[in-house]
Amino acid sequence: MDQSFIDILTALGLDFLLFLLLIGSFLIYRKFRSPKINIELDIPINMPYMHEAEHSTEYIAKKVKNMSLQDIHAAIGEWSFLYLSFHKYIIFLLLIFVVLGSLLTLVYIDGNAKDNDDFHKAGISHLEKDSDWLLAPVIFVFIFSVVLYIFGFYLIKKTKNLRSQELSHQIQQYVIQISGFQTNYSAEIIRSYICKSLNAQYGDRFTSIYVVPQYIEAYKIFNKLDEHRLQLQFLRHDYDKTNVRPLIRKNCFKKLDGIKYHENKIEKYASLIEQKRLDYSDQNAGLCFIICKTRALAKEIIQKGLKKDPEGIFDSHLWTYKQGTSPGDLNWESIGINKVSSIIRRILVDVFFLLIFLIFVTPGVFADYIKKICDNIGLSSILGSIFSYYLPSLLVLFYQVIILPAVVEFMVNREKHWTKHSTIASGLRKYLFFLVFYTFLYPMLKLNFTDFVSTIVNNENDWKGLFAVEAIKSAEFFTVFLIHQAFLKNGWDLVVASKYIWSSTKALFAGNSVEKKLAYQSEPFTFDLEIAISLNTFIMVCSFSVIYPLILIPGILFFLFRYFIHKHNILAVFYVDKDVSALPSIFTLMFGIFLAAFFMQLLTFVTLATNANEDFNLYGKILLIASFCVFLLLSIWAKIITSKIESEENHAEYELTLDDDLYCHPMDKKKSSSFIKMN
Repeated sequence: MDQSFIDILTALGLDFLLFLLLIGSFLIYRKFRSPKINIELDIPINMPYMHEAEHSTEYIAKKVKNMSLQDIHAAIGEWSFLYLSFHKYIIFLLLIFVVLGSLLTLVYIDGNAKDNDDFHKAGISHLEKDSDWLLAPVIFVFIFSVVLYIFGFYLIKKTKNLRSQELSHQIQQYVIQISGFQTNYSAEIIRSYICKSLNAQYGDRFTSIYVVPQYIEAYKIFNKLDEHRLQLQFLRHDYDKTNVRPLIRKNCFKKLDGIKYHENKIEKYASLIEQKRLDYSDQNAGLCFIICKTRALAKEIIQKGLKKDPEGIFDSHLWTYKQGTSPGDLNWESIGINKVSSIIRRILVDVFFLLIFLIFVTPGVFADYIKKICDNIGLSSILGSIFSYYLPSLLVLFYQVIILPAVVEFMVNREKHWTKHSTIASGLRKYLFFLVFYTFLYPMLKLNFTDFVSTIVNNENDWKGLFAVEAIKSAEFFTVFLIHQAFLKNGWDLVVASKYIWSSTKALFAGNSVEKKLAYQSEPFTFDLEIAISLNTFIMVCSFSVIYPLILIPGILFFLFRYFIHKHNILAVFYVDKDVSALPSIFTLMFGIFLAAFFMQLLTFVTLATNANEDFNLYGKILLIASFCVFLLLSIWAKIITSKIESEENHAEYELTLDDDLYCHPMDKKKSSSFIKMN
């Protein structure tokens, strides 16, 4: 047995042992991380669908096994359904790949290359000089590509029916969202103009018109005021139970009467809010919502818009008209921010982090640094084969789990998106971009960013040869990395140790008994990060599936474990916001699937393009160009199709009565609980 197999078995043994330890830790402490939250006060609490502290492990396991995705869609929402469906379909797809890949592996083993170690005999490099068998990977790459494209088309088909029974989507079909108008007029002036224009052009067939005032500064203070009101409510609750005036530490740990402190703050902030309202009373946030009495009217206004203002004051014919989003999907703290400054801020932040994390701070830099330290203290010779692949791939996993989430969250928060779904979609794109570079291209080519770009653009560099040689060599690295993903990443996701650590820390610094209990409420499930990790792993598995089919085994193990563990987490551990739409992220999913097919074709065809056989060399170059063209065409097609899904109508007839303040700013709402009435 050669060194390559020793490396794989070492990784498998260590990771499986750690996986068992993580499962044991989960069974022991799962109820400690999520204690029951019994609060007498009527306040919103973020809770999972079924709290794990209230149910046995056996009951939750049965629920995870038996609860259908359609039931999950109805109970938890769009994102949960799409996320779990995506993983379920990947499992079936990889099962097909494993069956076909086993046949391809037998072909590779039958090759006649003499200079390969045992590990690479199961890869395309073992056919290097065997032209009789080189047609096999070409056939299989076409079969695998067809299966991937069918998977993409099927996902699109399922997505089209995703909202057919969604109540929030029915609501949105009655709502028009207008943007692009001048913000230097008061909300009342804009509202009066829109009302007058609508009456003249469409008649009195709408329920309400709401132009969002410029509350961006006032709302910051409003949120602080709400926090002080909540704290005051908590302290009064403690005082009523104990009859002891609560004390809090402020101003260099000086003890103050908590109730009086928060009462003074509330009075101060209430005055500031009114002042900010007056300061910005002659401005609006650039956003308007119109609730129509019929869907036909809403559709007509979206298509035709308002006519040009005869007085030439408002460019209403140039405004943007589209279907409204869900009321709970709005990020009110960002609505009203100047779009130009937001775009500039977004570009500056993105460029800064691209420079830092793509060029200067890469896994390779840290791996080299750690290796030098270990060389100096003599650890490299002691650790032996562990240093070859186990630790470098573990470092890549560390980047994926620890560093990137903090970086991308910071970037997305700086962008100030107006809706929650666009926030998730932006995070998903960034995660996928960084992950493809960090955990795929860099480790595969063993290059930093500048060398990578130089290799691609410099005609003197043989980038096809580099891809072919390094891709085959890196198959072992990615096999070890996928073993990490299957056992360590999934085991860590099951334990969710960070949840208990973070909750305990918040409880430690809580100022009252209610706040201590609320510290253990559920954190939101990070769909953008997790689906980006799944897409990146899927791209890895598909990329090597033809040139080294054995990588499919740890790949399918990863998705199989991940499906059930994350289904458990979505049902019993994390909070999921039902109002957030998943549809804006569909294109990124489709792009990831087509990118997986393209990388699979790329690695296979560049291997053929560098082959000594002239016929296969020519075929490889032609197919390489063709695969890139297909990838572009399919990406454009997916963009067109997904953009149409959002506006597709639900033709079922419903009589809906929407509250007038359904889309009002929280500072203007009459009834905070108002949502919808159905007759």
